[in-house]
This record gives sequence, structure tokens and C-alpha cells, in this order.
Amino acid sequence: MKTSSRLLVVLLVAAVSCFLFASPSLAAGQGQLIVKRSANFGVNLGLDLYVDGHYVGRFLYGQQYSASLPAGVHQVSADAYLKRQMNPPVARVTIHPGKATQLTALWHGQDLVLR
Repeated sequence: MKTSSRLLVVLLVAAVSCFLFASPSLAAGQGQLIVKRSANFGVNLGLDLYVDGHYVGRFLYGQQYSASLPAGVHQVSADAYLKRQMNPPVARVTIHPGKATQLTALWHGQDLVLR
């Protein structure tokens, strides 16, 4: 019985700590970037995404990118796997602490854009 009481106290302290301390993604100086694919992006096309010149992944149908970034200006660029663009879109976004910034990759005619 003593062991189960101690376990209960440890779990209770851990649960209370989760509410008292900020989540790392909401820490001071951090914000969130979300990049979604538009509904008509294309089932057979992957979205290759770059943040500040670094490749962050390929996102397929039904997927999106979400990450915590330091506050400030960041460069986001994208390309469509299997349908490469001559001039891939580049967007500059300002990440604000504790806030989420969202972009959507979509087609404007034959051009891929980030909005």
C-alpha cells in the first residue's frame, strides 16, 4: 500500500508540473510555423519544403509541416516533387513568440505559390 501511495504522489507531482511549466513550443522567443497543402495540390505530388535553406521534408497528401522556430524572420521555400518549378516560391515569414504562423502551398495556374 505504501508503494502505491508513493507512486500516486509522484504521478500527481508530475501532472501538476506539466500545468505549471510552459511547453517548450511556447517558450519565450519561440513561435510555430505551419505549412499546409491546399485541397487541390495533387494526390500524386509531394511538397518538398525548405526553411532557412534547410530541407525539412516531403509532405504527401493529407500531411502538413509544423515546427517551433525562434522568433524573427525566416525564409520558407517549396517545390513540387515530380513537377519541379523553374522559380520555386519563396516566402518570408515573421515568427512571433507564442504565436502560430500559417502558409498554404497551392497552385496558381501552373505556378506553385505559398500564401
